[in-house]
Amino acid sequence: HPLGRLLEPVRAPWAELAHTLPDLVEARAVPVDAAQAQQALKAYAAAVAAVEAVMFDTPARGDVATPVLLQTLSQRLQEAGVAAVPRSLLAQDDGNAPLRYAAQLLQSWPARVAGPRPRRMYASLARTRLQAFAEGRVPQATPLRTLLRTWWAGRG
Repeated sequence: HPLGRLLEPVRAPWAELAHTLPDLVEARAVPVDAAQAQQALKAYAAAVAAVEAVMFDTPARGDVATPVLLQTLSQRLQEAGVAAVPRSLLAQDDGNAPLRYAAQLLQSWPARVAGPRPRRMYASLARTRLQAFAEGRVPQATPLRTLLRTWWAGRG
């Protein structure tokens, strides 16, 4: 694959990332609670952050794995809906479990994300989408808002 040819010579921890890929499949199972959902993807998030540090020539400073972990869970929630919500939240059976789970993810999400510039920019956009989801609304992304948000995140 052309992308593989470009990435192969880069001395990133590819093997560590490859060993964590089964975690993505296992993480599709409905977790008991939010802590179990995060624990299931912890190694994967750390491996992605390690690869990003090499790819973007940015030494890892601070907690660089948590944003990857939360973005992965957030994306799954927005794509799978109630199927991604932990059982502990589903037990309350009020129909708002996905919104409550989104709010829990947001509470764990740092206001300023560590890591390379592309991760910080993507995290800012993903957090905005999750915030809208948690409030039960569609994200209203305008070009100017997107520009300002990514510029602010990119500056670190």
